[in-house]
Amino acid sequence: MSSARSSSATGSAWLRLLDERFATLREHKINVSAVITSEDLFRDHFEEFGRRLREPRYTALLVKLRCFWIIQWASQVDRVEQHPSTYNLVALIWTSIYAAIETSIDANENLARENLAGVVEIIGNLNSAVPRVQTNFDHFPLDNALQEALHHIIDKYTDTLLSVVLCIKSARAARTGIRADYIGGLLKGAAVEFAQQGELLTRAIERASSLEAQNASSDSSSYGTLATNDHTAHFEVLEPLGRGSEGDVHKVRESTTRQIYARKQILVRGSSSRGSRTVEQVQNEVAIMRSLKHMHIVSVSFWTKSSLSCSIFLEPCADCNLRAYLEHCVEEKYPNKLLEPIIPWFGCLLTALALAHNQRIAHQDIKPSNILVKDGQIFLTDFGEAKDFTGYETNRTRNDEVCGTPVYRAPEVRPGVPRGFPADIFALGCVFSEMMTVLAKRSLEDYQDFRESDSSENSVAFRANLDKVRSWYEGLVLDDYKLYDVLEYMLKRMITNDPENRRTPQMLWDWLLKDESHNRYHCRSH
Repeated sequence: MSSARSSSATGSAWLRLLDERFATLREHKINVSAVITSEDLFRDHFEEFGRRLREPRYTALLVKLRCFWIIQWASQVDRVEQHPSTYNLVALIWTSIYAAIETSIDANENLARENLAGVVEIIGNLNSAVPRVQTNFDHFPLDNALQEALHHIIDKYTDTLLSVVLCIKSARAARTGIRADYIGGLLKGAAVEFAQQGELLTRAIERASSLEAQNASSDSSSYGTLATNDHTAHFEVLEPLGRGSEGDVHKVRESTTRQIYARKQILVRGSSSRGSRTVEQVQNEVAIMRSLKHMHIVSVSFWTKSSLSCSIFLEPCADCNLRAYLEHCVEEKYPNKLLEPIIPWFGCLLTALALAHNQRIAHQDIKPSNILVKDGQIFLTDFGEAKDFTGYETNRTRNDEVCGTPVYRAPEVRPGVPRGFPADIFALGCVFSEMMTVLAKRSLEDYQDFRESDSSENSVAFRANLDKVRSWYEGLVLDDYKLYDVLEYMLKRMITNDPENRRTPQMLWDWLLKDESHNRYHCRSH
């Protein structure tokens, strides 16, 4: 394992790119009114444009920029290379986007609004072409193949972005419209380059992760126990994060790079055949999670195997799970600073589950403890029970094992009974009802007691008390009546007895986007 700082040669290449791009801005007299060093600063300036132009759609336009992936990569490079806060790749990208928008603004208000929408569409199309690959750049800073592919992508991206800026500047000076054919050619060329380098980047990451796994497993003799003072391979255990039937999850730190991971360690017990099945299950979980590349799904960095256990190393390492977060809100008497972050999580979780279902993967164990919170963002995790339905003729299968936690299990989930994607949406609806409960400043304990009282089965399970569940969330009082209407609409279409009547996560997400206030219900990255 190398240090977190990349070699001087590659570091110089990144600095040359920065020097050349900022020099282009100066050379062509692209004098922006501010250097934009962060998303928050860009958002503030963009919203100011919207207010000045009396553009009612400015928040919707902001979402259409789709900057998440390119900014994520730029941030990783800046962190590894230790670029200054005002002279780095993130600042270059945000400043260039801001320059394109500022240069397009015309004195004529109507024309200015039209230009703003057009420029946002151009940049959004460029950003949409960027390959969506989790780079782990800061974990493999000396990998030449990874460095080269990522450098090509960011080089092409910034070159194309500045070409767009210059095209807009030229059109403004000549008092003509933006040359659509020229812009189209730029975007098409960038998309081709992105696709080629994206494949190389993916292969480089897979190869580097495989080598890392081999190095870790070479020291696998220290995997003997799950003790908290255990030091495995090049990792030191910092604290326990959770415990399951198959093993424990710990927060660990790689001793060279100081990178933090959540390590899920599964014991390989019993006969050789049972041990083989355990390894196969781990491989299945890793394969599924690696196929789900989404900003709100925990990613697998790599996994290792020894004679006694398998370990999956995950990112990010969360601050807490959703259950703990909601209980903390109750303990702290529902302060707004804790409640406000919850509102965007509804849309974020819908998009995460929609991606999984669109790839024909069912989670099968959605519950608050399998949803993580990190720096105010939400992440779906633990696909250990997940099933890949690719190749099946229907969206259901038969299985003699009952998956899912009983409290959140859908009514139709029984041994030998068909089950499928609707069970996930039922469980997520139950979780949403708990999130809504806390937003209404009611405790989860009160909600549980309400479900259990007079229950024919003396059960707190949602499926056993559907009428009481509906009565509970319909009776909740939120300060924001619009938020109440949105959540009630979704819950009625998620927590239903008949799986055929449940909406898919994609349908709910599409409906949510039609709401005029939809930006409240998802994070800025969507």
